[in-house]
Amino acid sequence: MIYDGVELPKLLTIDEAAEVLGVDCKKIGKMIKTRRLATMRVNGEIRIISESIEDRRKGSPQDHLGTVRGRL
Repeated sequence: MIYDGVELPKLLTIDEAAEVLGVDCKKIGKMIKTRRLATMRVNGEIRIISESIEDRRKGSPQDHLGTVRGRL
């Protein structure tokens, strides 16, 4: 996924996801809890899978979480 002319990594922090989607970190947390964003844990830290953010940026009405789902 390309954001601001730069290819994003496959996994993003909550802060990075908030910047890309133009929302605050609390909103990202709510989106994770309601499973609207796909996540995984890396070394105990939550990372958002960039493909799920790309789906949100396109305004896709479907929930494309794939098989990886995370929890807070």
